[in-house]
Amino acid sequence: GMLEHVNALEGERPQEALNYYLKCALRPSPEGTADLSEVFTSHLDKIVACLGSSDEQVVDLAVNLFEAVLEQRLGLELVAKPELHPLLDSCVHHPNVKLRRIVLNAFLRLAGIVPRGIVALFESDNISTVFNLLRDEDTGIAQKAHDVVVQLMQSPVAHERFNQSAHLIAQLNSLVTLKSDKAGTDLAVRIMDCFADAAALSNEASFRFCEATGILDDIVSGVVTPTADILMLLNYLVLLQKILASDLGVPFLQTRPQVFPRIAGLVCHEDPSIAGFGMQFMADFCKKGDEQCGMAIEHEWLKKLFVIICDDDTPLDVLQGAAEAIGYMASTAVGLSYLLDSSEVFHAYANLLLPSSRSPREVRTAVLHSLAAIFDSQSTPEAQLQSAFEFLFSGSVGGRRFEELLEARRNFDNDMRMGALHLLHAVAGHPFGALALARAEGFLAWLTNRLNENEKEGLEYKFGIGQKMHKSVEAISRELGGEASMGLRVFVQLGPFSGGERM
Repeated sequence: GMLEHVNALEGERPQEALNYYLKCALRPSPEGTADLSEVFTSHLDKIVACLGSSDEQVVDLAVNLFEAVLEQRLGLELVAKPELHPLLDSCVHHPNVKLRRIVLNAFLRLAGIVPRGIVALFESDNISTVFNLLRDEDTGIAQKAHDVVVQLMQSPVAHERFNQSAHLIAQLNSLVTLKSDKAGTDLAVRIMDCFADAAALSNEASFRFCEATGILDDIVSGVVTPTADILMLLNYLVLLQKILASDLGVPFLQTRPQVFPRIAGLVCHEDPSIAGFGMQFMADFCKKGDEQCGMAIEHEWLKKLFVIICDDDTPLDVLQGAAEAIGYMASTAVGLSYLLDSSEVFHAYANLLLPSSRSPREVRTAVLHSLAAIFDSQSTPEAQLQSAFEFLFSGSVGGRRFEELLEARRNFDNDMRMGALHLLHAVAGHPFGALALARAEGFLAWLTNRLNENEKEGLEYKFGIGQKMHKSVEAISRELGGEASMGLRVFVQLGPFSGGERM
């Protein structure tokens, strides 16, 4: 019966044979599975030939058969057979998008079987096919190919196989460097994206392999090399950000000193998108720790940001990014120390909290959140944070900033109000901040009134402020009396969402 159906595949009505095999795949039986294995192993060329039929019904049946078979264990065994690779290769280049996705899905499943599936992918040379599919015009296919490569990058078995396959490394590097047209450029970016994603996994073996291929250095080179191609530069910056996301990305970048002056220059780029990415990179790099913030200061990143916030012509979104970057740099002890010593920079940054034509709500909201990052820091010494608080909120100008902070907690704009509550929450975690808030006229009455905030996030912030201030309740009681501290105790005891009248 099986031979009869095989012969029918080449006849005038292959539908009957395809239907038979599809039935075997959908309702497995020992006999049917044996027939499927035989026809796919020895006569796959006949099924592939059906994919070229002018009859759409025949093509659909053949595609559905591939889908039904390749979703089974039998399908994975067939995909792993080296002798079937040329025919499978023709399937992943078939015009039918569904077919290409079906075969790629099988490759992806095979890549997750360690080590047998990965070994099979290499021995059947399906890896080269996957690389080529990164250039597929269908974005879904290209993304699926990307997923297969990233899956492979997580396995030392794949790293070893790559290292034993010089032609694959050569193929990768040639595809990355060949950017003669848009298609070639898009493919290069997709390959680099695969390796950047794999590097971002914080798996040391994956990162070291990606580094050894030279592709991570290709990304660095793309960032530091001057270009008029804004889109390409943006692509490189996105990829660089992925490298930085890995714990191993920081030491990697620190040994590529050419990155830092380039980033300093990009934050002043005429294109706001480029400037924004530059500042985001600055902030993320400095958040890694004091050593990284020290490098940023050494490369004069803060000076560059100071120029931006003092320039009246700076676009508002760039100004907002600069404010965020300065705050995150100051969330480290080294960065805060630098700002305290550079009072002109610190004042210019903090004064963005005050309403002006250069400080609309969006900018002031960014400043509120970035100031909160300073006081949320777990590594900065308490004495240094107290000095920062006094610098920011004492004296005539500091007093105005403190008034603006207190006023912002009632702002009708949700984003700005949450920014203010975030900063108040951060400040309340320190005895000096808790006392300053308790002294502020009407603050405790506002805090313990549960009817003046409707947002869940806002109620949680308020309760968190109360909890933090409660840790300093004895000092508050000594200064303001037992009634004030009692109201705070009751507020904390009732929890964040309890209803009630003003206490």
